[in-house]
Amino acid sequence: MNKPAFRTFLQSMFTDLHNLKITTVSVSGNREFIAWEWEIEFVRKTKSSFEEMHREGVEDEGVEKMRGVSLSWWDEEGKIVRERDYARFV
Repeated sequence: MNKPAFRTFLQSMFTDLHNLKITTVSVSGNREFIAWEWEIEFVRKTKSSFEEMHREGVEDEGVEKMRGVSLSWWDEEGKIVRERDYARFV
């Protein structure tokens, strides 16, 4: 995904969703690597970019939940040099 597409995706999260709640489950790591486990709850206002990932059986007006982990690798200057995110609807 290129930078403009990523920007559009993030903007859609805040326009297509409401009652967005992000909760940290755990954070662990060191100066070079960190793993952040999180949960997200939201209600979709309209059909959105999440529709392709939408879990079957969840009604349009219901609260949807995702759980995931973000992995980040850091360099000596404190900059993220590599990042991976994994998530699924629960």
